[in-house]
Amino acid sequence: MKHHLETGKKGELLAVKYLENLGYTILHSNWRFQRFEVDIIAQIGQELVFIEVKTRKNTSFGMPYESVDDRKRELLLQAAEAFLEENKLDLEVRFDIISITIKNNNFQIEHIPSAFSGF
Repeated sequence: MKHHLETGKKGELLAVKYLENLGYTILHSNWRFQRFEVDIIAQIGQELVFIEVKTRKNTSFGMPYESVDDRKRELLLQAAEAFLEENKLDLEVRFDIISITIKNNNFQIEHIPSAFSGF
């Protein structure tokens, strides 16, 4: 597996553990919609949360969350609409970003709830 894919996978596992520790129920990891993938779909209370996880080994090119651009947001919105329709859900929806920086065996997680709006 390519090194950047391993870093991304490690970040997603850290994000899942982080969210579970906060009381989130993980409904899906790597849910696919057409050619786009939602990293994590979780629920907390009556809120459905679509989460984009960005992981980097350093911040030379900026913070990981800064790479969630308008195109990525639009794809996440489309995937959320499809997920809601496919599962016939009527819940409040939120879009979060989890930004992870990994250096050696240390990591820092920044959770940005309601990082952007959609509906």
